[in-house]
Amino acid sequence: MGTANTESQFDGPRPAAMADRESALESINEVFRVSRGLPPNIHHKYQHVYAPQNLENVIIVKDGSCVVSSTGIWVNKIHLGPTTLTVGGINAVTTLPAYRRLGLGGKVMSMCADRMKQLGCHVGLLGTRITNWYRKMGWENAGTVCMFHLNRSNVALLPELAADESVQELGSEPDDMVLELLVHLRNHDRLGGGRTVDLMRALHRANNQPHVIFALRDRQPVAYLLIVNRLVKEWAGPCNTVAGLIRAWYESNDDPQMSTSARDANNEVIFSDHLEVVSPAYGHELPKLLQSIGLPCRRYYLGMILVLDPRAILDAFGHDQVKVNQQGDCYMLESGGLTMSVTQGQLAKLLFGPERLGKFADNILPLPLWQWPFERV
Repeated sequence: MGTANTESQFDGPRPAAMADRESALESINEVFRVSRGLPPNIHHKYQHVYAPQNLENVIIVKDGSCVVSSTGIWVNKIHLGPTTLTVGGINAVTTLPAYRRLGLGGKVMSMCADRMKQLGCHVGLLGTRITNWYRKMGWENAGTVCMFHLNRSNVALLPELAADESVQELGSEPDDMVLELLVHLRNHDRLGGGRTVDLMRALHRANNQPHVIFALRDRQPVAYLLIVNRLVKEWAGPCNTVAGLIRAWYESNDDPQMSTSARDANNEVIFSDHLEVVSPAYGHELPKLLQSIGLPCRRYYLGMILVLDPRAILDAFGHDQVKVNQQGDCYMLESGGLTMSVTQGQLAKLLFGPERLGKFADNILPLPLWQWPFERV
């Protein structure tokens, strides 16, 4: 198909219908998989985003029978202790090469913002390397992901499992009973997105089928780790039990006699003594523990955030004393006799950090915000 020239020839942006699904996936795979030498597996990896029941949240532009620009929204309710927020995850913002620089992607993203508001989302969240393009639309890097680093020299600083706790490793193909146990522990922790068995199954398959590690007490799982290679990609349970489970798994899989410098034919390290643990910066006792013992930690942005309803966000955390009003492209906030005017992008940092934009409401800000890597789309 040739390069598009006129706006009138386009159908959209609009929600996708079932008849548009195959073309949308073909275009997304072409841009994000095939053109990069990867298998066309977008549907497998993000089946919950492009499932028929979620197509009304996939925004597309068509030229004739071909979807030429699109993105998917996946709505995820996340728990932060007693607080619940609704996050609109943005997946695979796609425009075919021949149709770029025509403003189609911006129109799709504008409709996505409107759709997320209709769905009651507090924030939008996406990951990208082209931050400046999204920044022009009000998105900004905010929130925090911590990556704690363990190795042979510091793993013994973690507490051991209690005497009545043991480890069970279930491999990478859990059955429904195991998935139910994972869901129960995940939801009981109230940290990150709520889960169902069906969603847990989809996320598990999409994330390279991580190994499931349980801590058992009286034969009942009380904590879990999901491990991909040398990365603890998700965990749930009481602080000391999770920390003890990490230590126990590390020590049972370590071999001090193995060289950590030997490489294979592809120049890859054969054996590593490193283990990384994904964690929020706060919202659970585990990051407090890991920080208190001084484990090395790399910090990253959670992603680019679009604040959709600042009033509802503050109310969800019980901070009704902070007043917020939108004035054109800016927001005016007032609290404790102080006022502050910020853009939509600055509002993301003010609410969720990690950078501080002054002393405004610094007794309550930043607010916690967390999605597990499994939940990111």
